[in-house]
Amino acid sequence: MRKRLTKRIAAAWFVLGAALLTPAQVGISAANAATQPYVVLSISQSGGFVPWQWAQMRTPDAVLYSDGTLLANQPVMTAVYPGPAAPNILRKTSTMSIPRILAAADAAKVTNPKFDWGMPWVADVPNTDFVTQRSAKGPSTLVSIYAVGFSGPGLTKEQSAARSAASDFASKVQSFHGTLVPTKSMPTRWVSPRWSYVAQPAAADEFSVVRPWFGAKPLAESMSCVDFSAAENRKLIALLPKLNQASRWRSGNQTWQVSLRPLFPHETGCAAVR
Repeated sequence: MRKRLTKRIAAAWFVLGAALLTPAQVGISAANAATQPYVVLSISQSGGFVPWQWAQMRTPDAVLYSDGTLLANQPVMTAVYPGPAAPNILRKTSTMSIPRILAAADAAKVTNPKFDWGMPWVADVPNTDFVTQRSAKGPSTLVSIYAVGFSGPGLTKEQSAARSAASDFASKVQSFHGTLVPTKSMPTRWVSPRWSYVAQPAAADEFSVVRPWFGAKPLAESMSCVDFSAAENRKLIALLPKLNQASRWRSGNQTWQVSLRPLFPHETGCAAVR
C-alpha cells in the first residue's frame, strides 16, 4: 500500500510539473498593443533538460503590467493525488507596486544585461529569464540567468551573492511580498479567458473520470501546443472546477491526458509561446 501511494505521489508531481512549468517570454500583437497594458516585468523559466511537453506548457512565474496588475503562478503543493488540473494563478493590482518592484529589480541586478553571473557547476537546470520594460515605447531588457538558485564551485563570491539576491527577488515578486506589493488586500485567484493544451494518449487510473472530448477537432499527438477556440474556452472554464490531474478524455477511440496552459493577457497563443 505504501509503495502504491509513493508511486501515486510521484505521478502527481510529474503531471503537476507538466501543467505548471512553462515558457512565458512573449510580446503582445500590434493590434492589441495600443489597448492593452504592456509588460513591465516578466519572470519565467526556459531551457533545462525537460520533456518538450513541459517546455511548451510552462507558464510565467510572474508578470507585472503597466496598470499595476501582478499575476503570479503559485503552485499548489500537495501530496494528495490527484491534484489540480490547472496552474494556480493569483492576481493583485496596485500601481504603487511598479516603482517598488523596478527598484528592487535594479538592486538585484536583474535589469543589467552586462553583469557577469558566472556559470555554476551544475547541469540540465533551466534559465530564469527577467524581462523589464520601463515605458510603453521603450526597449525591453532581457537578463537570463542559468541555474539562478545555485552557487558554490565555479562562481566568485560576488556572483554567488548576486545569484542569491536575484533568486530572493523572484521569490518575493511571485509571493506578493509586502515590501514590493501593498498588503491592504489579499491576491485573488485569476482564471484566464484563453487557454492552450497538449494532448497525449494515457490510460485512466482508479481516480480518473473519463469525459467525452468537447473540442471541435479530435485529440491528436503533435509536437506543439494547440489553442482552444472561443467556444472551447467557455466550455473548458465551466468544466475546470470538476477537473484534476487524473482527468481523462475520450476521443477517436482512445483515452487522452490533456495538459492545460492558461494564456496571460499579453500572450497571443501557442505560436508566440513555443
